[in-house]
Amino acid sequence: MKHVFVIFLVLIMIPLITFADNNGEKSNMTRIAHYVASTHWDREWYEPFQGFRMRLVSMLDEVYDTFDKDKAFKAFVMDGQTIPVCDYLEIRPENRARIEEYVKADKFKLGPWYVLPDEWLVSGESLVRNLQMGMETASSFGAPSSRAGFMCDMFGHVGQMPQIFDQMNISAAFVWRGTLEKELHGHFNWKAPDGTIIPTYRFARTGYCTYAFDVRNATSDEPFDLDKAVDKLVAFVEMQSNRSKVKPILVFDGGDHLEIEPQTSKLLALANKKLESQGITIVHSTLDNYIDDLLKERSNIPKTLEGELRESSRDPGSIDEQWLIPGVLSSRIHLKQRNALCEDELCLWAEPFSAFAGNIGYMYPASYLYTSWKHLIENHPHDSICGCSIDQVHQDMIYRFDQSYGISSRLTEKALNTVALAAAPQDMPDNSIMLAVFNATAEKIDEPVDLDIPLPTNWPKRYQEFFGYEEKFSFKLFDAQGEEIPYQLVSQVRDSKGFRRLRYKFPKGDNRHIVTVTARLHVPSFGYTTVMVEPVDGPTRYLGSMALSHRSIGNEFLTVQTESNGTITIRDKRNGKQYDQLLTFEDCADIGDGWYHGLAVNDLRYLSSASGADVALIADGINKATLRITVTMNVPEEFDFAKMMRREQTAPLKIVSDVTLRKGSDRVEVTTTVDNTILDHRVRVLFPTHIDGDTYLSDSAYDVVRRPVALKEDNNIRRELDVETRPQITWTAFGDGKSGLAVVSRGLPENAVINIPDRPITLTLLRAFRRAVMANDNPGGQIQGTHTFNYDIVPVVGEIPVNKLFLLGQRVNRPVQVVDILPIDAAKKSGAKTLPRELSFLNVEGKAVVTSVQRDNDHLLVRLFNPHGTTEKVTLELQNAPVNAKCVALDGRDDTKTTVLSQGKVTEVLVPPKRIATIRFKE
Repeated sequence: MKHVFVIFLVLIMIPLITFADNNGEKSNMTRIAHYVASTHWDREWYEPFQGFRMRLVSMLDEVYDTFDKDKAFKAFVMDGQTIPVCDYLEIRPENRARIEEYVKADKFKLGPWYVLPDEWLVSGESLVRNLQMGMETASSFGAPSSRAGFMCDMFGHVGQMPQIFDQMNISAAFVWRGTLEKELHGHFNWKAPDGTIIPTYRFARTGYCTYAFDVRNATSDEPFDLDKAVDKLVAFVEMQSNRSKVKPILVFDGGDHLEIEPQTSKLLALANKKLESQGITIVHSTLDNYIDDLLKERSNIPKTLEGELRESSRDPGSIDEQWLIPGVLSSRIHLKQRNALCEDELCLWAEPFSAFAGNIGYMYPASYLYTSWKHLIENHPHDSICGCSIDQVHQDMIYRFDQSYGISSRLTEKALNTVALAAAPQDMPDNSIMLAVFNATAEKIDEPVDLDIPLPTNWPKRYQEFFGYEEKFSFKLFDAQGEEIPYQLVSQVRDSKGFRRLRYKFPKGDNRHIVTVTARLHVPSFGYTTVMVEPVDGPTRYLGSMALSHRSIGNEFLTVQTESNGTITIRDKRNGKQYDQLLTFEDCADIGDGWYHGLAVNDLRYLSSASGADVALIADGINKATLRITVTMNVPEEFDFAKMMRREQTAPLKIVSDVTLRKGSDRVEVTTTVDNTILDHRVRVLFPTHIDGDTYLSDSAYDVVRRPVALKEDNNIRRELDVETRPQITWTAFGDGKSGLAVVSRGLPENAVINIPDRPITLTLLRAFRRAVMANDNPGGQIQGTHTFNYDIVPVVGEIPVNKLFLLGQRVNRPVQVVDILPIDAAKKSGAKTLPRELSFLNVEGKAVVTSVQRDNDHLLVRLFNPHGTTEKVTLELQNAPVNAKCVALDGRDDTKTTVLSQGKVTEVLVPPKRIATIRFKE
């Protein structure tokens, strides 16, 4: 009888069994369709920031009013970012408490990003700081940030994003561009190079805007028709159901700058009546609630994609309308350069040395650093940093870059001055200067370094050559051990204006004679050395030469010869390998816009290999030699869009390259200046390798990526061409295991290895274009004027030296910074803490790349990554022995994948392949 009762109970209960969704709603045993109300809010694009903000305020006002009036309208997701609500509150500060109420009630979801960034054009550290800032800002409204890795419109995705998300406790991603609908069916598992896997949702046909096209008819001027929309929503849900291999269905309503549809609650209710027979129920939900259901189904996701996502739009007849848009890598190149300058000033200089200066009582300027990062990250949305918007947008970016750098560079100056003063002897000789030379990288500098010595205008010792044609200043340099340092006089500038200001005093003029010398120095990693400049009776000369002829220079490893057409030939003495036609410049038409390098049918492609060149030896001595090569290419003035061909009228395009070789160096340093007076064109520099191979290496965010030289085999039928240009952060290298060539730069993110027999590496210097989306005249895209670019040419013996190239990438724009201390400054430091004349604050050994050193309250954080496919042991030695060391994730949780082997004065850490590791020291 007991069994009969149990069966009876089960039978009567079956119709009542329900599942609770994450909003507390009850639904029958049906598939849940999570309707998510959102918008995609480009902060600036075809309108400037202030234009879009007026729309933003109106849009959010309506959202909040709808929350209050329509209890069935349960949630709104703020586009995966937090900055829109910050922008809103500048105009509506009185609504802060109201927003906090919605956030706490899980109705208004913020984060995890501060802004939705482009992933290729900013550093890995910028991506991390963006997420940290976004999640911190979101939580300030009273509830945790969203954990949805929302990347709906980025132009492809870096391979380490799954690991970054996982370390930030973000459990799923949402993507569109860089993937193909035909192959994925709505979901895939995305695997990072370190093996981290997260489930990923792929938006449908027209991406995050599909609902707006299909249901809301957002491209039409006709008013919203509720009755028609019901049938469209039912069809949309059915489509989403059919493309998914998992039970939960996502119905995402979030098109570009779209307001909510006021009749949404009625629409969902009516559609549910029609979907009831299909076993589907729509609930008003959030991305986080959808993720909760998706994670239960992750074993049903059949497809796995590994690494970076850069698939171009493929099938011409397909309904899949994603476009990768790769041309943004070189749009408005000055923005990329300025961004790199700001990132490096923060990560290499301001943060680390502010932290190190804490050893002598310097207060870590956390608020200043946060503000500098905030200004910088506000330039990282893809329509901003990509350079594909109207001119006003990019003019506004310059202000933000200026504010970020204005803060960080002054923080650097203050921290370095604090350290330098502590290292200066109190009894400096009269009329002397102490230079503190700083190294911001994880490996010591042991090579000739350029130093600008600011001599007081009353420098006592001078001499003149011959009959006194030019006065020179006589001095000697002495290292931290008191040994004389031979130097090479390079240049001098008299009476450079400046000022000094003492606390409580007005500023006074402090003009100096700037004498530039090159001296071989030994500068410890993450540290400094000091050089005393002392007056002596002249003359002071250190004679020698690195010139081999009137157009060639050489050292122990390399010879560099300038050819008559301005190209250079490098011969590597280590293996006899010769590289010729390097520094060939290419000029071609560009009829595109900020999104694409436009290929013209009637193009004229010019190469400097047939040009003449002027060559001058502008520096030669015991430590370095520099050749100045001036090439003038006569190219079409502009593109004639009426005839769709380059104009017959030509104009000179002047390109000046300073080519430097230092004593003991196995790389060639180049500084190229382009006087851009030409319109509608692209300029690249080519480095033929004459090496066979099918793949090459480039760096990416926390990674090294191997890419194919050849384009896609089906490129002839693709809707969006697969192009030869690819992204990098600092370097690209091509080799065959025996020899190779690498090109290192910073702020020049577009490279290629062209699939022709001589396999040239290319570096795009600039693109000039006139078009902008939904706008007329935007001359700013032509970037007229003078542009200067730094890059290293690195011949390789054996395998590609990955760690070395990362290091050079950190040094290529600024290898050292120098601070000068006068005797009057040193005499005033009575009672202050002192430091030795030479010191490494942090010494790192092992095959890891350090990307950040910063302070977090009473902890020192050192972030690094292992770029290799093998587990690596890394040792870290701090000047002050830490109390303990611990590996933590990017959000501060314990990192169980990275192991601290030992700690004390020297900490040993075991870093798995391709792992991003953060070591937290308590000092």
